Amino acid sequence: MQLFSAPMRGSPVLRLLIGAAIGLCLSLVVFLSINLSHRISELRQARQDSAQFSLSQLEVDYLKLDRATRRALRLGATPGTLNDLRERFDVFFSRIFVIEESADVAILHESPGLHGLQEQLKTFVQRQAPLIDAPDAQLAARLPEFSRALDQISLIPRQLSIETLAVTAALSDAHRAEIIRLLRNIAIAVLLMFLALLFA
Repeated sequence: MQLFSAPMRGSPVLRLLIGAAIGLCLSLVVFLSINLSHRISELRQARQDSAQFSLSQLEVDYLKLDRATRRALRLGATPGTLNDLRERFDVFFSRIFVIEESADVAILHESPGLHGLQEQLKTFVQRQAPLIDAPDAQLAARLPEFSRALDQISLIPRQLSIETLAVTAALSDAHRAEIIRLLRNIAIAVLLMFLALLFA
């Protein structure tokens, strides 16, 4: 059964409408395809593994600093134990600011909760840096105070790692859902264009 009779198919108005519909569908397909390409590129460039590695290293660096601090307290604040403590602190300090400036963990700045945790770590190292750079006698005298301050941030490196993993996983899921939505819309647009061509 034909939807349009032969005279109607030849109607200039109908041909104009069908042509406009085809053009609109084609434009929609192009637009959605470009959008889809961008979304796939974003998903491909996701740096979840790299971010997780950086934050895992941060936790390792914290544990090494904590171990060096406890060793200095247990064995005594000798030049050797204090120098090891300073080296571990410097590595931990550097790791925090490398993460701060790294594009791989930009999610830290996009999430208020994660950003707040990162700021706590920055505050700690900035406050403790003058003590670490102080003469041995001053550092030795205030070593218990440093150890207590270090204990207060003990949960933050692990918390950062776990929460960042959760946030990046959610973002990846959102990207995949958007890609599925775009594919569905492209399929609909192609179907409409095909139907318009049938009646052209």
